[in-house]
Amino acid sequence: MRSVGRLLPRRTVAVRGPGMGIRRLEGIRVLGAFTAVLLISELLSALTTAISGAMLDAVLIPAALAQFTRAEAAPYRRLLPVLALVALIRTLSIAAVVPRLPQITWYALVGIPLLLGAALTIRLIDEPLEQLHLRIDQPALDASLAGLGVPLGLVGFFLLRPQPPISHPGLLGLIAEEVILLVTAAFVEELIFRGLLQAVVIETYGRQRLGVAYSAGVSAILYLGSGSIPYTIGVAGLGLLLGALLLRGASLWGVTACHGIALVGMATLWPALFG
Repeated sequence: MRSVGRLLPRRTVAVRGPGMGIRRLEGIRVLGAFTAVLLISELLSALTTAISGAMLDAVLIPAALAQFTRAEAAPYRRLLPVLALVALIRTLSIAAVVPRLPQITWYALVGIPLLLGAALTIRLIDEPLEQLHLRIDQPALDASLAGLGVPLGLVGFFLLRPQPPISHPGLLGLIAEEVILLVTAAFVEELIFRGLLQAVVIETYGRQRLGVAYSAGVSAILYLGSGSIPYTIGVAGLGLLLGALLLRGASLWGVTACHGIALVGMATLWPALFG
């Protein structure tokens, strides 16, 4: 964490108010409880059946939203809809599995509702758009991140050896596949984890390192179902890097490009060359 810490700007967000120490501790407990249940659900999915884990995730969604409606004065209140959105990812991932449809369409069936959910969450918690890092301030840094996606995709391919989402796509099928991966997989995931979860954790607890580490850790937990511990560790490390660079001036488009190009490489380029 020291190397990542050097990437973070020194300014932190102050959290003030009477009794804030006790209420912040309560918020940490809520965060810890959510993470523990999410981890258990992913382990259940990996070790037993995917449905058992998804059912536990499904319980988290109304629980977080119910707490949001009750805890009107809690400093961690704005975090709860974001946590519900994270829990929705796995639930939709199971519901979207339709064997008769091409696998690539599953990404769209998951990503489109999540994108709508993210938009509604942003409106619900009144998250300022500037906190999402949509403006490009350092194009060279964003371009470097996009280039980093190429070797990362190669590493991910050798770790997972995934099957292409479309077996023999034509030109239009290949373009559609890449657009779906870039928009409904890479962009949606970065919007939720780096754009929303990381930002709201920092705003809630006033600790940038906590925000970066937590968003990276939660995103890695959701990859436990990949069956590859090295790949899951790699996802966590990449999340730390992207989160820290986002606070150093990278835009959400730059981290999305890194993620998306890695996915496209794993799905199309590297299987064609080494599959």
